[in-house]
Amino acid sequence: MKNLLLFSFLSVFIFSAKAQTQFGLTAGYFGVSSKSFTIGGSSLSGTASGFYVGAMADFKTSEKLHLQPELLYANANSNDVIIIPILLKYYTTEKFSIQAGPQASYILEDASTNYTPLGLALATGLGYDITQNFFLQARYSVQINNYYNGNEDFRARDNFFTVGVGYKFN
Repeated sequence: MKNLLLFSFLSVFIFSAKAQTQFGLTAGYFGVSSKSFTIGGSSLSGTASGFYVGAMADFKTSEKLHLQPELLYANANSNDVIIIPILLKYYTTEKFSIQAGPQASYILEDASTNYTPLGLALATGLGYDITQNFFLQARYSVQINNYYNGNEDFRARDNFFTVGVGYKFN
């Protein structure tokens, strides 16, 4: 897994050499909209909310297509998470974009036995560029792997919802 993440980051930086690049900061509301646990056929779910802050890069490959990797720190109800989305942004108009791509999350608290702190998700969202520097974005991600890796019939997953603002430096 570490090799896959390293390869992804190296690919992004090599790709950026050929693209117009802006770096920036982003922050906003972070919600775990569906913290679900499934045992046998029964499900339990809950929610948690907090904030996120982080850094981002915007690699412009064409007028309509951008690549936006981010490194975010999120906190919801005293749970600390690192989130790394790598999203393609498609501009439907000059200011409005649709976003989609993979997202990794890593829970910073100690994982108990039979649990992994790594979550893999698919994220989708919308973005709006207020100016060349300021933007708004909203996203929803659905976790595709299971935090629990023991022998029981048990699933633990988190789906995230974020709404935030950002600033891109020139």
